Amino acid sequence: MVDSMIASLPFFKTLPKKGCGERDKLTMEGHHEHSHHGHSHQHDHGHGRGGEHCHEHSHGASHSHHGHSHSDFDIQGLTGKEIAAGAIAGLVEHIGMFPFDTIKTRVQDEGSSVKSVVRNILKNEKWTHLYRGCVPVLCSAVPAHGAYFSIYEASKRYFTKSRGEKEDSVFTIAVSASAATIAHDAVTIPFDVVKQRMQIDAKGVYASSWQCMRSVVRNEGFSKLFVALPTTAAMNIPHMTAQWLVYERLKEALVRRGKEEDEMALPFVFAGFTAGAVAACVSTPVDNIKTRLQLGKDASAAEAVRSILRTRGARGFLTGVIPRICHMAPSAALTLGTYEFAKSSLDTVW
Repeated sequence: MVDSMIASLPFFKTLPKKGCGERDKLTMEGHHEHSHHGHSHQHDHGHGRGGEHCHEHSHGASHSHHGHSHSDFDIQGLTGKEIAAGAIAGLVEHIGMFPFDTIKTRVQDEGSSVKSVVRNILKNEKWTHLYRGCVPVLCSAVPAHGAYFSIYEASKRYFTKSRGEKEDSVFTIAVSASAATIAHDAVTIPFDVVKQRMQIDAKGVYASSWQCMRSVVRNEGFSKLFVALPTTAAMNIPHMTAQWLVYERLKEALVRRGKEEDEMALPFVFAGFTAGAVAACVSTPVDNIKTRLQLGKDASAAEAVRSILRTRGARGFLTGVIPRICHMAPSAALTLGTYEFAKSSLDTVW
């Protein structure tokens, strides 16, 4: 029932058919074992259902380690297709999920319930305030997500090949996720500071995101834009590592049971949703510390920890966990689903 409902969604049902490309490999129903002919550049641990055709195609220029077409980079390098697909995924995800992030930030700032925050916004503010601070995030999302996904994929290819792995190990996924996360955070953190200041600005003190950024730099110093970078990295590295580990393994397990091509929506959506929920739980305590730093409530992570313990107790570190799950789970499903869809679509024209 769930499979058929998800598979019927037009957005995912229309994934292009590509013979022996990455999407067919995800069916895990091929007739070939991993061999000297080489793996796909995405290493999704399976081959397509194309039989003899797939066997021959493994020697070709597009997906072989022994040769590349004019549109492919070296196996260790970045690909324009992955950069573009990642940028599209970031744009779609941030536009769709931004209101949930605003609610989460308000809950962590005020210590109120989700219901109370939503009711207060609807009663005393405009609904458009749910998107306050969205502009700087969108400006950073495109390059940040493009770099994030391409570095993750390139790192996986590099470590899988250099370590002689037949499938991506926990080490490979963890290191690849960490490298991608650091690159992503270096781009987004200043914009994230502005975003959160705008999100809690219920009275409209700042006329625009640009004014907010200038105010922070003028009154608190340029370094304030990066004050939460170490904490953000400490939160996002385990968060994204957990998300990718769950996603890759769960998607692989689900795909093994897939029977129809249009059921490929299930691994992308369900695996992404579950991975996002697990990762959100893991990273919520550090997210509370990061939020206090970026809102200027505390000068250091240690001070933020003491403040949370003093005012809310140990349970305070889980403040906002529900809205965070409500934000991160569908966000991961949307991001990863869009990325897979965009990459598959680009395969037909790239």
